[in-house]
Amino acid sequence: MRFTLIHGTDQARPMFHKKRFGFSQLPVYPPLGVLYLGSMLEQAGYDAEIIDFFIDKDPYASIDKSILQSDVIGLSVDNTSSEEAAQLAQYIKNKDADIPVVIGGPYCSLYQERALANIPSADVSVDGDGEHTIVNIAKAFEGTQHLSDISGVFYRKNSSIAHGKPAEPIRNLDSIPFPARHLVTKYEYGKSSKLFMKKPRLTSLATARGCPFRCKYCHYSSVWRPYFRQRSVENVMIEFHEIIEQGYQSVMFANPVFLAHKKRAHAILDELIAMGSPLELFLGGNRTDITDRTLYEKMRKAGVKYISFGLVSGNQDMIEFSGKQHTVEQTRKIVGLCDELGFFINGSFYLGGPFEDKNHFKKTIEFACSLPLDAVVFNPLAYNYGSGIWKDAYAQGKIHSDTYQTFADKELGLSPFTRNEISRYCQWGLQRFFYRPQYLTHILTKALKTDDSRWVYSVINELMLSSGLRKN
Repeated sequence: MRFTLIHGTDQARPMFHKKRFGFSQLPVYPPLGVLYLGSMLEQAGYDAEIIDFFIDKDPYASIDKSILQSDVIGLSVDNTSSEEAAQLAQYIKNKDADIPVVIGGPYCSLYQERALANIPSADVSVDGDGEHTIVNIAKAFEGTQHLSDISGVFYRKNSSIAHGKPAEPIRNLDSIPFPARHLVTKYEYGKSSKLFMKKPRLTSLATARGCPFRCKYCHYSSVWRPYFRQRSVENVMIEFHEIIEQGYQSVMFANPVFLAHKKRAHAILDELIAMGSPLELFLGGNRTDITDRTLYEKMRKAGVKYISFGLVSGNQDMIEFSGKQHTVEQTRKIVGLCDELGFFINGSFYLGGPFEDKNHFKKTIEFACSLPLDAVVFNPLAYNYGSGIWKDAYAQGKIHSDTYQTFADKELGLSPFTRNEISRYCQWGLQRFFYRPQYLTHILTKALKTDDSRWVYSVINELMLSSGLRKN
């Protein structure tokens, strides 16, 4: 039996292929979710193929070819792509009405039975961890197991939706085989990034699942239902050795809470330093209330080059509204430390809190400009299904129970400003940050200090594109 696993949809492709000023293009890295599924399927004796919509040059041609060779199609449905996933599932059924379509991912874990109802061309939906479930689904399609006996599935039965046993999280992450990275060697992820990577053979790695924190704007804990699980240091290091043996040069940490358990983070970094790791490491989603200088020094020695922080705001009341525990001064201190140590630093900010006025927006933008950041992202505040602020807005009758994602907007009573007004402030913030003479001085100084001119090239490229001096 052969599975084709599809990551992404049409909706996300423009974010990766359209040039947008401000380095807001998301980093492109291998999709661990489907790589883990592919590994489990191959271990169980099945064949697997992966199509990554985000980077495939002609994904529909790839899908057309795969349908002819596959027995099952799997779709990964992320936070905002349910409508596009429904269209893609229908496209597949139009090509082959009899081929089973299985959906999974964050959307399915949050919406459960409704996910299958909202994607009517799908046949089975997976709730929660999918590694064991996908193998059991294969057995069900072979006729050796019943869907009703499988944990974490919803499926069509006659004209209704039935379900199997309750989803069971995989508590021992060390029991899962490493991702099947050979299934995506056809894609050059590092060369698709705006980071001008010195070591462009890029892969991704996760050391944990879930999150121990409860930031109000994030629905991460709702997806994983509050199970925070970590792999052992030994298991993580075995995978690092495998990654090096496979010829990879750079690694993106896919989970945003690597530093959450400091003792464990120290242990992994110590191992990477001891082995003389040649890898360039990219670490995203960090918190500024973790201020251990020794930890950051080890990160540099271990090969961490790029680090990003969820800074939220330059206003303490907005930080507290988000459920974050850090202060504005902690942000200034930790960003300064990371600059001193030579990291390339990205900071993300949100505009549009329910009480925020123009002075809030300006203060956040000026705060960002006052920090030694190498890149910033300003985004309108999003209300994602299952997050704390989503629950509050729903309780107040401002959003509907079927609203998967919406943004701060005056028309919904979520902000004094319309969404378009907030977006314009975000764009103004990017221009204010990147067009400063002080910023150009900063990145030139950092290039000399770190003997790494990639960011200078990246900035010049962006400024030329945005000014029309160069075409995309």
